Amino acid sequence: MIYNTQRDHLQLFEYGRGIQEMVKHAITIEDRNKRNIAAKVILKSMLILNPSVKQTDDYMHTLYDHLFIISGFALDIDSPYPKPSREVVERTHSKPIKTDLTPIRFRYYGKTLETMIRKASEMPDGDEKNAALNLITVQMKKHYYLWNADVLSDELIANHLHILTDGKLKYTDEMKGEVYSRFYNRPSLEHKSKYIDVSAYGQKPSNNKKNGSHGNGHNGHNGGKKNFKKNNFQKFKKKI
Repeated sequence: MIYNTQRDHLQLFEYGRGIQEMVKHAITIEDRNKRNIAAKVILKSMLILNPSVKQTDDYMHTLYDHLFIISGFALDIDSPYPKPSREVVERTHSKPIKTDLTPIRFRYYGKTLETMIRKASEMPDGDEKNAALNLITVQMKKHYYLWNADVLSDELIANHLHILTDGKLKYTDEMKGEVYSRFYNRPSLEHKSKYIDVSAYGQKPSNNKKNGSHGNGHNGHNGGKKNFKKNNFQKFKKKI
């Protein structure tokens, strides 16, 4: 078995490897007339595989250009259009977008929060740095608790900050500040249900409603009906 990694580089993905093999064979045809016939057959197959090319102006010109590109500019045929220049194609050909493939150390924090932690570690010591880290640690607790059943302790926060900043950042009491919330220290399923579905924990969130809005009897829907009748009666008296 031959894998694609062992084959030649695929020039244009929209036409597939079959077209590329056909073009490769057409290059080896010595008779020029037969080579021209083979090229026309390949062009028809290319049009079937990539019908969206018809949306471009003078799409046959585009197909011929693609045919020459697939052949590595080695195909010699009688083309109604000028053969494209290799230098122009290589200069104008779109390059792949570079992406940051740095792995995320703790997936529940996400890429953005880890980047914020590294930036904060580069800030000079002072109130501004402590305030930034105070808000960051609160978000760390929130993100951690959305994906884990247990609470993120201060010791674990200090360990994670140490790992993410290569030991540059130490978690201190000054970083907690006034924004430090009791919600993240003593979370409950009722609080957690605001962010995630707690049915997986085998418990439904509490649904404390006032009797006046959804209750039964005189305080609930019946009370609403009485008020509605009373208001209508008062309006009727004013008309009289």
